[in-house]
Amino acid sequence: MTTSPPDPTHLRDLLPAQAFQTLKGETLEQLNQELSRSPTLRAELAQLEQAVAALAYSAPLVPVPPELRNALLEQFLPPGDVSLALSDFWQQLMQESHPLPWQPYPGVPGIELILINADYTQRRVQCLIRAEGAIDFPRHRHAGQEEMIILDGDVVIETQVYGRGDRVLAAPNSEHALSTINGCLVFMDTSLDNEIL
Repeated sequence: MTTSPPDPTHLRDLLPAQAFQTLKGETLEQLNQELSRSPTLRAELAQLEQAVAALAYSAPLVPVPPELRNALLEQFLPPGDVSLALSDFWQQLMQESHPLPWQPYPGVPGIELILINADYTQRRVQCLIRAEGAIDFPRHRHAGQEEMIILDGDVVIETQVYGRGDRVLAAPNSEHALSTINGCLVFMDTSLDNEIL
């Protein structure tokens, strides 16, 4: 029995779902096959991904009540005091990275990093980054998803101030600048191919 090729119109309808990274299984495989053959579909998907990435930065800022924030963090951290669990996580990271020296972050004075892991096949890096005092980090584009957990201090992205315990996700192809007012210590899982703009 011969299977017919996927209907391009149907696949085009799936692009918004793929921009939000919600497709799975056979549907995702079919779309990826068609994307590999169609520059037009790839271009449309890239535009949708940029729009999705911009959504997070264009939404109005709504303060999260501490009870809700703690309840969400408890979903990912061991039971108990969220601040204590976060502190324990930070202490564990520091113990694991203790033998590794802090090194200057290339091109940004005042920022240092400890490389925890670099996967050159997947083009991913995990590291600790710290800044002493007020620092501006240049605007950059994310080549892949970026996850940042603020372990101490503050991080300002656009106009949103994040503090200890906050987790910040940035979508592929999104852009932002960031800064710190009082200094910070963050865990970062990001792409090796991010581009400073």
